[in-house]
Amino acid sequence: MSFGRHILNLPRPLLERVLVPEGKERFEKLLAEVDGGFRASSVQGMNRLGVELEGASVLPAAFVDQSALLAFDNRELSFLGVPVLHFYVRSWLLQTLTGYTQQEIKTLCDVLLASGNTAAVYRALPISTTYLASPEMRAIVATPPEQIAAEQRKEVDAFFSRLLYATIGALYLEIGLPSTLDFVETHVAPGLVQVSV
Repeated sequence: MSFGRHILNLPRPLLERVLVPEGKERFEKLLAEVDGGFRASSVQGMNRLGVELEGASVLPAAFVDQSALLAFDNRELSFLGVPVLHFYVRSWLLQTLTGYTQQEIKTLCDVLLASGNTAAVYRALPISTTYLASPEMRAIVATPPEQIAAEQRKEVDAFFSRLLYATIGALYLEIGLPSTLDFVETHVAPGLVQVSV
């Protein structure tokens, strides 16, 4: 069942005004200063998944980590993606499970969307291995998961989790809620169920 076709839109103008104050124009202007190859590869990665985006998409901003110390990073887009993914998962749980309290549904949602789970889902997506980050952060996240030191695991999980939420936030701005929920249903939800089992 496609939630994107049946659920009313979130208040998109309000979210854009609160979370992305200057809107798409700000990201497009800033991204014009970023290497064209980086922009192209991030958009092409999404196109491979069946999501058609234009070259001027805000999607590349989703792959800019705060450690890159640029004039912008993916935190605002990540904040925008969080309610979208939570909205999908809670809706799915409410429609799928019966006899559970709201608190139990919230707890299940929190477990499914734990940082380690969302990070694992992002790693499995063939979106883009190109992102902007500091050399130190790039070295840490390039380490195979089983070799990452325990004290760094939380940092790495947060890095990849932000990438997933920021990607969803960028898609929300680009293609709207129904199509973004379709993307989540096709490419994110199956991975969440798999890594949570």
